[in-house]
Amino acid sequence: MAGWCGRCWGRWSGDRAGSCEKEVGVLTMMTISGAGLELIKVSEGFRATVYKDVVGFGTIGYGHKLPPGETFPDGVTEAHAASFLLKDVRGAEEAVTRLVKVTLTQGQYDSLVDFVFNLGEDRLASSTLLKDLNAGKYAEATSHPH
Repeated sequence: MAGWCGRCWGRWSGDRAGSCEKEVGVLTMMTISGAGLELIKVSEGFRATVYKDVVGFGTIGYGHKLPPGETFPDGVTEAHAASFLLKDVRGAEEAVTRLVKVTLTQGQYDSLVDFVFNLGEDRLASSTLLKDLNAGKYAEATSHPH
């Protein structure tokens, strides 16, 4: 039976109740995993042409916000969009690394990078989720809606 681990926030499969991913020791060395990138790709969805996101920003690919002057009149390929995503996610990784003061599992790290990618650094910085997490209250942190 598959499910979510309450401690590491990662998915597990099979009958492994109580099992968690191994903690990653040094947060500054972490990067988003392939599974984390796939999570963002699935949640964002791919759009080959420019569209307005929910806030009204011009966006393309997997949630790439267009800075002033950047245009794609012919759209982008999925490969091009994946390249943008890798660059765009770096800012979210840097924010998580700066803000989080405790050891994280890869699943937790990926979830927080996804959070920052979608909602922004300021939302994480001011969240009860971050406050609980940095206080070592992992169970409480998992109970906050994203």
